Amino acid sequence: MGSGSCHCRGPAANGRCSSTPARPKRSSKPVTASTRWRLRGTRPVTHASRGASGTCFRASRASAAGLILCSPTRTFAHPSAKPNSRSWRCRSTTKAQAPGAGAWNRRRPNPTLLWTCGAVFPPFSRISAKCGHPEALIRRAAMEALGRTGGERAVPALARGLSDPQKIVQYSAAWGLRQLAGRKGLGIDSISAALSSQDDRTRWGATRVFATHFSYLSGHLELARKLVEMMRDPSPVLRMQACKALWQWWYWNADTSFRDRVEDTFLERMAVERDPWVRRNLTEGFYNICDENVRYLYNNWIALLARPEDRERATRGHQASGTAQARKIARALEQGLDPASRNGTSSRYDARLLLDGVLTSLTQFHLRHSDPAHPEVFARIGNDIETIKFYPEAAALLEPALVKLVHHSSPAVRERAIQAGAIVRDNSLPLYAPAVARLLVDPEPKVRETAFRFYKTFPLPLEGEDRRVTVALLSDLLRSSYRTARLAALDLVASSRGKLAQEISLAETVKALAVQEEAELSSAALRAAMTFPSLMQDSETLSVPLRTLQNAVQKASSAQVPENLLAISLEIAFTQTALSQNPQVADLLDQFIARRDTSRWTLLLELAERNRAVLGSLQMLSLVSDAVVSPDESLARRARDLVRKNPSLARNPGIAAALAESVEGEAALSRPSDKATYAIPGPKGNASPATVPLDYGFFVQRVMPVLGAKGPDGAACVYCHATHTIFRLNPPPKQGDYSEAQLRENYRSALKVVDPDNPENSLILRKPLSTAEVEGTLGTGTLAHGGGQRWNGADHPAYKTILDWIRGAKLTSNREP
Repeated sequence: MGSGSCHCRGPAANGRCSSTPARPKRSSKPVTASTRWRLRGTRPVTHASRGASGTCFRASRASAAGLILCSPTRTFAHPSAKPNSRSWRCRSTTKAQAPGAGAWNRRRPNPTLLWTCGAVFPPFSRISAKCGHPEALIRRAAMEALGRTGGERAVPALARGLSDPQKIVQYSAAWGLRQLAGRKGLGIDSISAALSSQDDRTRWGATRVFATHFSYLSGHLELARKLVEMMRDPSPVLRMQACKALWQWWYWNADTSFRDRVEDTFLERMAVERDPWVRRNLTEGFYNICDENVRYLYNNWIALLARPEDRERATRGHQASGTAQARKIARALEQGLDPASRNGTSSRYDARLLLDGVLTSLTQFHLRHSDPAHPEVFARIGNDIETIKFYPEAAALLEPALVKLVHHSSPAVRERAIQAGAIVRDNSLPLYAPAVARLLVDPEPKVRETAFRFYKTFPLPLEGEDRRVTVALLSDLLRSSYRTARLAALDLVASSRGKLAQEISLAETVKALAVQEEAELSSAALRAAMTFPSLMQDSETLSVPLRTLQNAVQKASSAQVPENLLAISLEIAFTQTALSQNPQVADLLDQFIARRDTSRWTLLLELAERNRAVLGSLQMLSLVSDAVVSPDESLARRARDLVRKNPSLARNPGIAAALAESVEGEAALSRPSDKATYAIPGPKGNASPATVPLDYGFFVQRVMPVLGAKGPDGAACVYCHATHTIFRLNPPPKQGDYSEAQLRENYRSALKVVDPDNPENSLILRKPLSTAEVEGTLGTGTLAHGGGQRWNGADHPAYKTILDWIRGAKLTSNREP
């Protein structure tokens, strides 16, 4: 085998081929399992004689690669070997100890073990010689073997491999040097010399040492500085590799001056770099530098520090780092806004490139976009949910530059300026928030659309001198010709919690929108009007809910009246004194309730769940009493849920009597709301709600479409839950429809996450309303949903559909589960 070739063509005498060295007599001393070896890349060829025979290896090029790839402390067997087959197992690994043999003496050489090592693990000279083999795969295997087992003598061969014409060999040489440098501290000088080589390919190979997993080398800043200089290398591939390495180095080394230099170099190159590969690595690398996992940092790591002073120190340190970054970003944005500005570093400096690079790095990252069809939706990266975030001091530094960007002449810049505002979210921004709201009336449709998506992110200032600016802005938006601007302004007024109640001019504008004919605007205006006591006494404003109730009573079905307008009209009628004490309104409510229409009663019960003030009405109490014993099981369960959440209702004699009449009433109220939801079906008869199977037909026809519908991020429940353990769903087939078996599996899986006793406590309802903000956070009682918030509240149609199913809704035509 020394020549690297085997000419054996058949069974050998005594079970051994002529090219295999004679095996020494087997020692009686046992060999422990820790001396096993593994052979990779080749398959041993066993001769016809399988008794005490050895194994002959085809020493072709592939088998040479396999010999080189031998690594210690591994089992010597090919993956395709049968377990415990003698012909596939090294004799030295036999676990059985010879009778009467003593313990293995490590100081005395073991002939069997030495023969095994010599045959399977070639000496260094033979491995090193293969580094110059004409076959690329052999050279690659040799480089990897040196990386595993080599020492100082292996460094020159690996360094030469950095310039190999085959990329696969080049990568393996870089990996081998990284292994020796990281584990043994060898080859640092050779890596440094390769980074400074005049040969482009050698420098390229050297950068591959820092492609990944090089944290053990992060203390060698002399190497990092060479990579910083390489950001200006003539080769775009080398500049790209330097970008990839330096953002990782930034995290692994706490040297402030080095971090500053990396950040400055990234920003500097954004104003010069034109190669698309390098620009993408510049922007994404800078994004990585700024995007820390702040949720885990503040919710877990800092929170678990024992001493308050340590927690304060950690918080100050992190936010100081962000403030320093924000100062640089603000300066770069200011320079990017001035085409005549120069940073004095290069004649190729272009302010427009700088502005584009900084805005891109703050707003875009490929892994943050889960669906190209919805680029505006940001997704999580692993357990990192948040995008870049800066805190109050940093936000104050960034706000002036962001305001200038919002007023930029380019619509594309204005749109990205709104998106960039996400980095200063949750901060008081008295200048930036109104500037974004003004873009709701921008002449460009895309800018208006973006402003409408983000306006809630930046609350308008309502205190001090800024209040007048906000009132004037809201008045302008309410008078705008753009419908989305008026809807946004009404929403902002409704969320002011009465802080604008004394603004008479604003109230008049809201009133004008409330009395107009368009249902969506009118309902939004009525909700905003509830924050103005004067409008709740104004007869013209109150005529709108009064007229809506009259229409609902006259119509055969409440579906003929816009639901949003009817809901807010009912809320005003029950809660505002001017209407609740009006005999005409009381008569209309009596007629509305007397229809005993399930959809109308459901709407009223939903109103009671949303606003408990309506429970002070005797008409509402009467409705609850009747709904508890309703023959409609879904409606009855909703009413009992309402009583459970408001125990004082049970003291009402009418409701108490209804509960007593209800077969399930007393049992439902006596069960704790947080009991386990995995109920085992019991006997028929007076079964509790937890043992009554939910309607299978309703699930197939109504619930499955909800689970298969794509959300704003382009994802659907059936895809994400295809790999879950408890609520596991079959994704839709690529061709055709679901089979009956798949639908039954989905139905049974959904039953695991429902709570018929307390439907709104069902995980299938609570999870889609939850965010991932507290996922992985210790000590929180808040429910988290890895898929993020799917529905915006209990009023979402999907929520209502599933809630109706849990409450017992059935289809007229049903299939039994």
